[in-house]
Amino acid sequence: MIISASDFDHFAFGGDAATAYTVAHGTAVNQAIVASSRGNIADLNAACAMNAFADHYLSDMFSTGHLRAPRQALHYNYALYTGDFLTKYMHDEDSALWLNVANQQGNWWKALGDKRYFDTDNVTNKYSINAALQVSIGEVWNAYSTGHTQPNAALTYAPDPATVAQQGNFPPLFQLTGGNVVQVRSPLMNPFTTAPEYTSVTDSSQARDILGQLKDADYNPFTFLS
Repeated sequence: MIISASDFDHFAFGGDAATAYTVAHGTAVNQAIVASSRGNIADLNAACAMNAFADHYLSDMFSTGHLRAPRQALHYNYALYTGDFLTKYMHDEDSALWLNVANQQGNWWKALGDKRYFDTDNVTNKYSINAALQVSIGEVWNAYSTGHTQPNAALTYAPDPATVAQQGNFPPLFQLTGGNVVQVRSPLMNPFTTAPEYTSVTDSSQARDILGQLKDADYNPFTFLS
């Protein structure tokens, strides 16, 4: 729980996942350049292993549960673990139910999240992930082959969190407003509402009350699929 309570670099909102990927991928590319200068396969293997680590953050950016949750605000605005559990509920809701997403290349598609990777409705998202991963490892190979740095193009394949609100998606469980204020949706456990209302969650007492409602109802968005 301690680790997952600070897993900001696995979430795309705010750019944390993109930053984590960029740093780790850049390290892998640099290692590939070293391997090129030495002509050493062991160094190339190390670069590939580093890039596999980086690709975890890249692939997280394709999971709908990681796209629009205001992860850091939910963590820091409330008492220990309260906002982290609230993040989990939003993560599961956005993962279970699809979102329309778009990337920097101007492509848009229907995406699903964790536990739904192999669903037929997620096929376009799956192909998009695979394309991004191929570009990522391809840059490592090109760095080894040429001895030069690479453009970091894989991120252009990933959904852009800034576009999610523009794609006509269901209202989020939580949203972030100016001043780093988190707002909660009403009705709380009805993502299909067409007229949501949002109220600010200003302190830990309110956050704990919302968490209690979700826990008491045993809210599981994946039941909407049955």
